[in-house]
Amino acid sequence: MKIMYKLLGFIFLGCAVFGVVMPLVPATPFLLLALFFFSRSSPKWHSYIMEHPVFGMYIRNYRRGEMRRSHKTFTLMFMWVSMGWGMFMSGFHLWAVGAMLLIGSAVTLHLFLLAKPASDTIKS
Repeated sequence: MKIMYKLLGFIFLGCAVFGVVMPLVPATPFLLLALFFFSRSSPKWHSYIMEHPVFGMYIRNYRRGEMRRSHKTFTLMFMWVSMGWGMFMSGFHLWAVGAMLLIGSAVTLHLFLLAKPASDTIKS
């Protein structure tokens, strides 16, 4: 069973990396699934993801319901540029544009609802 969990962890990790650069493919759920499977099969890979300079901080903040403003800005800019590219590549078909606008709007709202990490606040 450990081998199957490890294999699923790598599959979902690959999907997460793919989701970072492809519109309409969510990275976070795949990354969370990869962590789930690695936590049951490979402490080494679970630790690697949690200590990764990009994914680790992203997951720790996401678990706390937080996201830095700079990361929100970058994520939203990258997402909407990707969505625009996806709409262009679809030939601006109504169903594709509608799906991308709906998903993009939902993700945008979700990101705006995430709090700023406590470590980002300036103490006076």
